[in-house]
Amino acid sequence: MAEAWYTHESLRRDYPEAVLIMRHGDFWEMYDEDAELAVRELGLAMTVRQGTKVTGFPGVALDVYLLRLVRNRHRVAVAWTGQLPHESVMVVTPGVPPREL
Repeated sequence: MAEAWYTHESLRRDYPEAVLIMRHGDFWEMYDEDAELAVRELGLAMTVRQGTKVTGFPGVALDVYLLRLVRNRHRVAVAWTGQLPHESVMVVTPGVPPREL
């Protein structure tokens, strides 16, 4: 959890205005305020790991949840971490559809 939290905090500084979704293995995860928002708007369950609020969903469901967040007028930063030789982030904003997920 420590490495994921460090990466989250770094990305949070880079994308402070966005809902941050991070890829971890076969799942997408959101932390703290983003997790609370996902519980309210997406109906996801939340847990607490080492004092941090966490929620997530299977990797194959990204398009469903991303579309719902954007339709609710949220700017979303989608981060692939630990999957590639470097981090990759796609920012999706209301009114600007992504070319491909």
